[in-house]
Amino acid sequence: MKKLAIALMVLGVIGIGVGGAMYASSDQQKYCEQFRAKALALADQAVKAEGTPQAQELMDQSQSETEMADQTCASADGIRQQCLLIAGAGFVLLVVGFVLSRRKPAPPPAA
Repeated sequence: MKKLAIALMVLGVIGIGVGGAMYASSDQQKYCEQFRAKALALADQAVKAEGTPQAQELMDQSQSETEMADQTCASADGIRQQCLLIAGAGFVLLVVGFVLSRRKPAPPPAA
């Protein structure tokens, strides 16, 4: 029973580490914010250039950047959910392994 408990705790720590590492290594949130900032800057330029032929072109570029930001943000949310799920499963394995390691062995039946 002790070997099983230790194995579960090791798997739990690995799961927590993998979930955390995946979250830390994902650049999707950074790209999401960059696309949003660029879209806002383009929209601001389009408003300033209102009445000129360039205004519609800037607004189209802004819309394109907004769509890219939406897709990237959705991807970042999906990655975050996966990371939390993996880390949560690792935490559950860690707790189960810890509880099993603390259990006292059942006394032998009286004959």
